[in-house]
Amino acid sequence: MQQPTNATKAPRFSIITVCRNAQALIGPTIDSLARQDFRDFEYLVIDGASTDGTLDVIRTQAVGLELRMLSEPDDGIYDAMNKGARLANGQWLYFMNAGDAFVNASVLRNVAMKLKERSESDLGYGDVIYTGTGGQRLVSFKWITSRNLLFTHLCHQSVFAKRATFNRFGFFDTRYRINADFEWLLRIFRGGGRCLYLGFTIAFFDDSGVSSRAYKERRSERSTIINSYLPPGLGRPIQIAYRVSRKILRMAGVVRRQLPSS
Repeated sequence: MQQPTNATKAPRFSIITVCRNAQALIGPTIDSLARQDFRDFEYLVIDGASTDGTLDVIRTQAVGLELRMLSEPDDGIYDAMNKGARLANGQWLYFMNAGDAFVNASVLRNVAMKLKERSESDLGYGDVIYTGTGGQRLVSFKWITSRNLLFTHLCHQSVFAKRATFNRFGFFDTRYRINADFEWLLRIFRGGGRCLYLGFTIAFFDDSGVSSRAYKERRSERSTIINSYLPPGLGRPIQIAYRVSRKILRMAGVVRRQLPSS
C-alpha cells in the first residue's frame, strides 16, 4: 500500500476501520460508507489476522468502494490505528469502528464543506449518538476546550484529523492500551492544535466495546495521563471538582440527551 505519487490526487478522506474477527459487525459499517453521497474517499481496513469470515464480508460488501486491506497480527488497537494512519492516502483521516456508522448519507459531504471553509484546522469534530446497552443518547462535544478536555472526553468517532496532524503531533502512544486516543487528543488540544467544532452529528457509536468494559484499567490509565498534565498533588482534587460539575450539567441536560426509543 503506497502513498500517492504526485500524479495521483490524494482522496479527501481516508476512512479507517481497525478490526479483528468482526464478521458480525463489519457489514453495517461498510453499508454506511456505500451510502455516502460524497465519494472522494478511500476505505482502509487494518485487520488483526481475523480467523472468521471478516475479510470475505469486506470483499463482498465493499464492491464499488476504493478499498485497501492489510491483515496481519498487531500489538493492540492503537498499534493497528497507527498502521492505518501511516498507510492512509487521504487529506483527512477518520477512524470508524466495526459496527459503527455515519448518521446519514451526507456526513462526508457536510464535513468536507466545513473543513474546506476552515482549511487551516488540524482537527474537525462533531457530536455522536451513543448506542450501547443504555439506549441511544446524543452526546454533544460543543463545549470541549483545551482546558476541560483534560477532565472529560472526546469520542474519536467524532473526529476528523488532517493527515499532517500526525506528522506535527505524533501518533498514538501504544504504552496506553485503552486511552491512547484520549492522550493523543490532549496532546493536540493543549499543544496549540487548531481544532474546529463542526456543529452537527457525525456517527452512531457503540460504547459497549473494549474501553467501556475494562473500567478499572481505563480509569487507572486515564488518571496517569491526566496527572502527567497537572502539577503534582492537584490531579485528584481537580478531577473530583470536574466530575461534580459534569454531573450538574448532565442533570441539566447540557452534556448529553437521551434519545427516544425507535
